[in-house]
Amino acid sequence: MKKIYASLLSLIMGASMTSFAAEIPADAKCYDGSTPGSLTVDMGTGDILEGNGTGKVYIIPVSGNKVDFLLPDFTIDLGNGPENLGDIEVKDVTTSTAADGTVTYNGTVENMSLLEGAINAKVVLANGEGKSCTTKPNGEAHFDIDVISTDMNIPIYVTFNGHLMASSIADLAADEAAEATYFDLQGNRVNADALINGQTYIKRVGTTATKVIINK
Repeated sequence: MKKIYASLLSLIMGASMTSFAAEIPADAKCYDGSTPGSLTVDMGTGDILEGNGTGKVYIIPVSGNKVDFLLPDFTIDLGNGPENLGDIEVKDVTTSTAADGTVTYNGTVENMSLLEGAINAKVVLANGEGKSCTTKPNGEAHFDIDVISTDMNIPIYVTFNGHLMASSIADLAADEAAEATYFDLQGNRVNADALINGQTYIKRVGTTATKVIINK
């Protein structure tokens, strides 16, 4: 069965795809999934990586609430040695931030060209029906990614779990020194000088969000 999957995947998403890894900008956030089992692939028969999948996801700022999503050099071993299936990239992903600082990502590529246009696929950052694409203030990330060949109608369900990596000690120091911002429980930003004594707010410093009660 693994040989069948290997043949299908090689046909649909072969290693001839161009890698975007070298183009990742310095301000991208990297979520590390290097722990075995952090990356799973299901083609309808369960995890074909047998708990050994690993990977990284990059969230690249674009503007406002838009980001680019990138899972580069998607590599799996189906019994015949590692196979590089290429990069899963979704541009102009829309983000929304909840009061607790959790960020949800919504994006779709209707016609991703693979194998230099020989194969097309629909890629969805899936939310709903038990699936979600989120990052949390504590650095945890979870992404359900549906990749479906529109030519052969073969679904590849990818799940990623990782944790935010700090690129340097300087980044950590900058995060600690970042100015606090406040939000009410509906997610609306509130100026620090407009906080009401006794009210509960979400306080965010860098990538960390906590619930606080104002006591002036």
